[in-house]
Amino acid sequence: MHPDSSSYMPPTPDYSGDEPSRGPLGRLGRVVLGIVTVLLGLVAVAGIVVVVLSSTNWGRERVRRIALSQLRNIVHGQVSIGRLSGNLLTGLTVHDLSIRDSTGAPFLAAQEVSARYALGALLGKRLWLTDVRVLRPLVVIDKQPGREWNYQSIFRSDTTAKKPSTGPGWGSSIKLENLTVVDGQLVVRSPWSPSSRLRPAAQDSAVRDALGGKSRLMVVRATNPAPGAAPYQKVVELRSLDATVPLLQLADPNDRNRLARVAALSMTALPFRPPAAVVTAMRGDFRFNNDSLWWRGINASMPGSKVSGDGSYVIDNGDMTLRLHGAPAALADLRWLYTRLPSEGGGTLDFAMTWRGAVQDYLARNATISTGATRINGDFGLTLADTFALHDTNLRFANLDTRLLEQLIPTLKASR
Repeated sequence: MHPDSSSYMPPTPDYSGDEPSRGPLGRLGRVVLGIVTVLLGLVAVAGIVVVVLSSTNWGRERVRRIALSQLRNIVHGQVSIGRLSGNLLTGLTVHDLSIRDSTGAPFLAAQEVSARYALGALLGKRLWLTDVRVLRPLVVIDKQPGREWNYQSIFRSDTTAKKPSTGPGWGSSIKLENLTVVDGQLVVRSPWSPSSRLRPAAQDSAVRDALGGKSRLMVVRATNPAPGAAPYQKVVELRSLDATVPLLQLADPNDRNRLARVAALSMTALPFRPPAAVVTAMRGDFRFNNDSLWWRGINASMPGSKVSGDGSYVIDNGDMTLRLHGAPAALADLRWLYTRLPSEGGGTLDFAMTWRGAVQDYLARNATISTGATRINGDFGLTLADTFALHDTNLRFANLDTRLLEQLIPTLKASR
């Protein structure tokens, strides 16, 4: 011990003849500094490349070609993209997009599709898009008789064996927020054949009536039916479709069904032959899967009506149910359901429609309807199949004209 330990100070090392960088820690610092410098250089070069690719026509054209190449690897058909615009870092606009099946039949076409996205979500294999705007889209969902749906053949799953994944993959989460559709058109073509309960002669007659426009269904000849399948299709069409959709959930790991939350929708709907259903405003939640579409508590406006209610539609066979309350309900707005309704008048009612194959059932309850001088109150049920039948009918009339009854009931011929 130093004799005066209370005032002892350790000697200061003398580095006058040796630079600090020559020690072990100094050499490690130089290596780390060199690595960081190289990485920063690479990041800078990558940033320049991204800026060039995203902000110049030359770069966007390179990205368009890469995107087309990738799409053609997953689409069993024909894909075309006119051009891309936008900075590509946070969003893009696709011009003149088209997807067709292998025969050249259309599946999707749009004049313009724009969207914003976050790179973090993409890196996490989540396709979350915001501020999506689709201008003049055409979507054709087609099932040729005896064949699969066109989207199933276009986006056929890869059958190659893959290693099991421990986390969600691409396509497991697809969400669009703030979606706007401008002047859209949707066409659904599904197989059709006359009722098997009919005799052969009656089936031939039903086919002639359907193709000749004498039935409510829009039936056309199929373009590519499978051998042995009935070569006819039923067509449902939505025209002039404008929509504001705050949320469109197309895939969610926690929900097998999909969701469209509609804030505003207007369209001309043709589920059958004209007259069309003209919807001026609609809002509510629609859920759907590969087979069906259903809704609860929807509110809608038509030119002379305000209706609310539930419903469902089966894509494969066209079966449909509606449960509506109309207050007011204009008869002209309901003629798309039953063309024999008068074009003038209306009132309030609870209305139910059930379509199951060739059987059509209509039921009006709590009706208070006026048309011309006629006043009708009560319940009215009508079933149309191979025959005509009334059911659950309890009506009170005032100033009833037999010509109105003949108009409403197709087989009735009044003697007076």
